[in-house]
Amino acid sequence: MSDFRVIDTLQPVTMMALQGSRQKLLLLAAGERAFALQGFDGVSLQSVASDAGNRNKYAIQYHFKDKAGFLEAILRTRRSELNRRRQQLIDTAIERGIALELPVLLEIQFAPIAEQIGPNGETWFARLLFHLLTRLEPWSDIPLALGLDEPGNATIELWRLTNEKIAHLPAHQAQVRRSVAAWMVPGTLVDRENQIAAGQQVAPIEVWLADAIRMTAASLIC
Repeated sequence: MSDFRVIDTLQPVTMMALQGSRQKLLLLAAGERAFALQGFDGVSLQSVASDAGNRNKYAIQYHFKDKAGFLEAILRTRRSELNRRRQQLIDTAIERGIALELPVLLEIQFAPIAEQIGPNGETWFARLLFHLLTRLEPWSDIPLALGLDEPGNATIELWRLTNEKIAHLPAHQAQVRRSVAAWMVPGTLVDRENQIAAGQQVAPIEVWLADAIRMTAASLIC
């Protein structure tokens, strides 16, 4: 994968491969898909429970209290894996003597999003993030969606280092560019999946991802 500096190969991971009870992971996987395809307001918790194969139509309320708590659990479960993977890539870059320049920081930050997949390779998590970041009535907890609500993790360190790279920009420009950078890679992954659904031939996900990361870097420093 010559388009990447740190990643040797993408390491896809499904919700069911993550840590947790099988019953809860089935609910989280079904919820991730539902929120990605229907948006926050369009999701029926009873339908999600049914899709997960759970006979108790109130299973989600039992485990996660309400819709907001359910969405938070989905994000936190994925975020734990994202932080683990990002820290692994930071360590790899340091071990290889790769300078943490902006393109490398963005590769480490955003490539793991493409690794969070559905059972058949769907990029539902990226679609969910894109929805939360761009919906008309923004979700109230964007820091949680981006993994920025708890100190001391790899995600926050990557954003800190990225902010240092654009510290020369006026504050309003930096804010706009950070906002665009947050959704550019998820949006690209969504567009690729939409084209596949429409029956179009598309390049491998690695090509799309590398281009999206290059565009994100250019948007931050141009």
